[in-house]
Amino acid sequence: MKKISKKITVTLMALLILCCTLSTGCKEKIYFTTGLNDNQLFKISGKICTVGQLNLVLYSIMEEYEEVFGEDIWGQALGDKTMTEEIKDQAFANLLDLYCITLMAEKENVILNNDEKIAITAAANSFYNSLSEETIATLAITKEDVETLYTAFYLTKKQYNSYTSNLNIEISDSAARVIEVQSIYLKTFEYDAGFNKVPYSEEKTNEIYRQACDIRIQIENGADFSTLALKYSDDETLDYVFGKGVMVEAYEMAAFALSNEEVSDVVITEDGYYIIKCIKDYLENETAQNKESLVKKYKDDVFLEVFNPYKKTLSYELNDKVWEAFDASAENVDITGFYQKYYELVEVN
Repeated sequence: MKKISKKITVTLMALLILCCTLSTGCKEKIYFTTGLNDNQLFKISGKICTVGQLNLVLYSIMEEYEEVFGEDIWGQALGDKTMTEEIKDQAFANLLDLYCITLMAEKENVILNNDEKIAITAAANSFYNSLSEETIATLAITKEDVETLYTAFYLTKKQYNSYTSNLNIEISDSAARVIEVQSIYLKTFEYDAGFNKVPYSEEKTNEIYRQACDIRIQIENGADFSTLALKYSDDETLDYVFGKGVMVEAYEMAAFALSNEEVSDVVITEDGYYIIKCIKDYLENETAQNKESLVKKYKDDVFLEVFNPYKKTLSYELNDKVWEAFDASAENVDITGFYQKYYELVEVN
């Protein structure tokens, strides 16, 4: 079952997010090579991505994650990987997509004008000059690394806009509607020692269903919903705000059928039973924001229809020795402001 949970959004600059969201599993051909030096990570169509560029992207992502989850996150497991390994792979995928999009832009003669080049150089100089000597040396960052990435960010935006800026997209309130609910959850499974879900016995599941029905009767008789949730719910979170396509289907259908202050019957899902109370059946600001997200998704899909076939034609050489040795464990480094400086001096001008 798709887990019902609040989405914690890690906010990176929009252009890096673009590359992350555009990653769809379309693989370029990969060749391992010994023809790159110790500061070169991969080569694609004559362009070389350096270790310094990987560090800039990787440690920026890590800083953002630490702001949300804390510094202890990196030793935690995420499936068969650690969080550090997952972020390392994410940074690599983002960089590879960034290079692929800029190659596509060059092929289609999407270029920077003189004012854009000047703004990018100024931003790169400003950020690089803010770095400590220790950070520069430890992460092998050069001024050219910063300028290369800032240039790639801007070319990515221009290439993306060349396919999407003239689209006429209309999203209805119904499709974008965001609601606020409270819910009481009674689970019907447990985790074993290997953190695998194990369903309860039929007898215990039936007992829990009867308990859910009893709670629903208490609500009907005037009992306070939040008080009952505090007493009975297996979910520490009481309030959820979401649009369509986020929650499991049965939960979503029941929630969106409710009006303000209405309470659902017991909702049956694969992992347990829910009782849902509608707090707001239409959140105006959140719905407007969701419309923007849906428009963005539509634009992404349009761009991907062109980008994915192009991406499949590319191949790259990976310096596997450098990649395997890269452990993202540098200490006493600080690249705060990498994306902010780009945005302040390039995007807003």
